[in-house]
Amino acid sequence: MTGCTFKIFRNRLEATLVEVTLQDEQVTSAVFSKDNTILYLGTSKGYIRFINLKACLEADTEQEQNELLVELEDPFVISESGLPITSLNRFYELHIEDRGVMLVIVNDELAFIFSDGRR
Repeated sequence: MTGCTFKIFRNRLEATLVEVTLQDEQVTSAVFSKDNTILYLGTSKGYIRFINLKACLEADTEQEQNELLVELEDPFVISESGLPITSLNRFYELHIEDRGVMLVIVNDELAFIFSDGRR
């Protein structure tokens, strides 16, 4: 596996200047936060990555893009054994202290509840 690179788009396929590269892992699932400011990525190594979508969409110059913090923090490890996250599903009406709550499926076999505690 060689990893993957993907671009962030806005306004109906208008490419932004932002590219995200993951080394030795693939995106296997994704879900947006309630306010669409964060893109949660589930990966083939069992991580949840936090993409700062709001900042990615607002970076209009190369300088802004170079100064941009694309990932809000280090990935959260869901699967210690490196099994892929095969599904991320946000509970749209369920919030714990204004934190988003998700159902995370690992390797199509294991289910976890994840609450984004960064806020």
